[in-house]
Amino acid sequence: LLYTIKFECIMAEAAVPRVPGWDGIAIETKTVSSSFVLKQGMMKRKVKTEHFFDPITAPENAESGFKLAAVFLPVSTVGKRRGLPLDLKESGWMKYTCKAMMIFQKDHHVQNHTLETQIRESEIDVTLHFTSVEVQGFEELYSQLSQAGGEGFSLSAVLDLPNAKGHGWASSLTSVHLVTQRPHGSSIPAPTYEVANCAIKISGGWGGIKAEMPDLVNLLQQYTTQGKKVASIYNPPNRQPSGMVSSNTACHIIFQAANCNYFFTVCDCPFTAKPSFGAWTVDHSKYLPVIDEYGKQGWELAGIIDMPDAKSKGFASFKSSVKLIFQAPHIGGAGGFVQC
Repeated sequence: LLYTIKFECIMAEAAVPRVPGWDGIAIETKTVSSSFVLKQGMMKRKVKTEHFFDPITAPENAESGFKLAAVFLPVSTVGKRRGLPLDLKESGWMKYTCKAMMIFQKDHHVQNHTLETQIRESEIDVTLHFTSVEVQGFEELYSQLSQAGGEGFSLSAVLDLPNAKGHGWASSLTSVHLVTQRPHGSSIPAPTYEVANCAIKISGGWGGIKAEMPDLVNLLQQYTTQGKKVASIYNPPNRQPSGMVSSNTACHIIFQAANCNYFFTVCDCPFTAKPSFGAWTVDHSKYLPVIDEYGKQGWELAGIIDMPDAKSKGFASFKSSVKLIFQAPHIGGAGGFVQC
């Protein structure tokens, strides 16, 4: 049975549960849209990240205690645009300027330290089969995370940029970036991590593509009530068929050991992508205000899951969704699921 707490609805569109025992100190949120250049070639896609990571280390963020909470970079998972970002604009022959949304948060319970940032890069091997997508190389990725932890850096975000370098038949190498941060001049215990996979179940039909995570709440319940919190979330691009029109893909939830249990809650929010001449645009206006409102009620954004669902919305546009996971410490208590 889940440890469930009922709450009073205080928002018209998205009800925000109150954190039990909350002291009234809000989590401050700010967002920055950052861009990078992608060049499409034969058997490869090259990403130029010059200035893309600059908002993370910018004085108005790093020196003011704003820690990177998540990066939302939705990509196409089907068709000719598989692997390409949804938010892009043609800027030359087979060249695109792509955008991602960076979300920063500041916990006013924490002393205002300047944040040091370390970005590590690891390659994974993606192989396309007739009906599935296989991914290898997670060992190296999480080994680098452990090394960063040994230096006192905590995980802020996992970012899978859409670069690819072909090698062999139907295989390519792509890079995953680990963004880790620590307070400048502060000695903190080395963080330790545990990675748990929570399958996303995908099914197709005339109404579009549906996606669900039936085991998510139980998995979060298991870890947050045993002295762990969510550090970040990584959606690897693998896919395994489970039926005629259904498949499963992985979602890695990375837990970090904490000094107390945690409350958590999950919120589903839509976003849309629509085309224009030589470009696609993602509308972030539905989920970003939700993150801000939850922060005002003491909820920290633990991670964003880009759900691989899609439903047509008007001419060529489509609607998809994200799962927002929020958490808050429950010092001396059991923690667990806070239900809407």
